[in-house]
Amino acid sequence: MFYPHLYERKEIAFLERTLRSGDCFLDVGSNIGFYALVASRIVGANGRVVAFEADPYNFEKLRMNVELNEASNVELLCMGVSDERATLRLGINATGNRGGNSFFSQSPECVMVDCAPLAEVLRERGITTVAAAKLDIEGFEYRVMRHFFIHAERGLYPRALIVEDNPPWVHGRSEGEDVIALLEQHGYRHRKQDHYNHIFTLEGVS
Repeated sequence: MFYPHLYERKEIAFLERTLRSGDCFLDVGSNIGFYALVASRIVGANGRVVAFEADPYNFEKLRMNVELNEASNVELLCMGVSDERATLRLGINATGNRGGNSFFSQSPECVMVDCAPLAEVLRERGITTVAAAKLDIEGFEYRVMRHFFIHAERGLYPRALIVEDNPPWVHGRSEGEDVIALLEQHGYRHRKQDHYNHIFTLEGVS
């Protein structure tokens, strides 16, 4: 009965310890806005949250939840992130968890989504520092972050990351696409794992 109140409690506790008033938080794969709204409260009126949601159906729920909570510090982007500017096929998980939509999915139900590299989107919005980010994009985490590390200056690297690494989507990846190893190669220290979620901090950053 009480379990829903403890949803991803370790991840939320980590954000509460990590984020400060005035910080910038990225919610990549926001779904209906749980992380975005938690971060909005922590970073406050002087802070900033950017929430990305590729599925227009989920995006409308995200937009409604942000409006209901009067979270004016949350910027909503109905788009995907990728390693190129492209329009990609998003397979829709219509049989259960709508948050399980993926660019790797071959589901017959799909939507076409405009995508852009993460570093480009941040520069376009004048974002120069990111305190923390959450990436839950159903197997696309490696491609997004590989491109990000190539094209973003180190000052733009999030100081903390929560990244999903979901084994069921491995079939859609190329050999060697290991997001955990990729992050560690670029200075991130693995702090904790909670189911499919992995928590990292950037070494050498207080």
